[in-house]
Amino acid sequence: MRYDAVIFDLWGTLVPGLQQDDYLNSVHATAEALGADAAAFTELWAGPEVQQLRDRGAFASKRDAMAWTCERLGLSPSEAQLQRAAEIRYDYTKRGLTPRPDAADTLAALRGQGLRLGMMSACSADTAKIWPTLPLAELFDVALLSCELGLSKPDPRFYAMAFERLDVTAGRCLYVGDGAGDELGGAQRAGAHPVLIHAPGEEHPELAGPFDGPRIGQISEVLQIIEDDK
Repeated sequence: MRYDAVIFDLWGTLVPGLQQDDYLNSVHATAEALGADAAAFTELWAGPEVQQLRDRGAFASKRDAMAWTCERLGLSPSEAQLQRAAEIRYDYTKRGLTPRPDAADTLAALRGQGLRLGMMSACSADTAKIWPTLPLAELFDVALLSCELGLSKPDPRFYAMAFERLDVTAGRCLYVGDGAGDELGGAQRAGAHPVLIHAPGEEHPELAGPFDGPRIGQISEVLQIIEDDK
């Protein structure tokens, strides 16, 4: 088989995954800035309800997401507190969006072989704001951010949109991700060929089910998969 396109996940794939201790420290710092109980704030903020609302674009900004969360907790932080908390989260997200060392060269090599490149991310407003400023962004033909589209993985419409915008058929597309949110199962059900990335030493999300497809430890190994399937 010859692939026409490669779609990459963002967090845990093009950039390292969020490590649990670092994530919790940032959320606790956010709670402190808001005058909230750290445990109560973390339980709600990191829970599925708020996560899904953020990923689907229910909030225009982190500030708005925090105001909503605080209201649910019965809190009324000042505007200064909300802005400070939003800055903490923005800085944390920006630090996390540091591309893997081999990402840019691998993407350039794939483009050099004539493959079209897509990026799909389940993400909130901060990621959407920072993404266009990253050097990697200009290497992609298409970037789909869940918070801008109101869709997230593993919704089949999200993948179908990527295939359409890349002008490729699902069966000629490789999908590379760390497996969070059943993204690999979603890609496979949509007709693409999923690849699991798990970088050595990184925490890894629990997969939604067994995965018997290709596994890689670094982005550059995608080049060998493409070469082997020519």
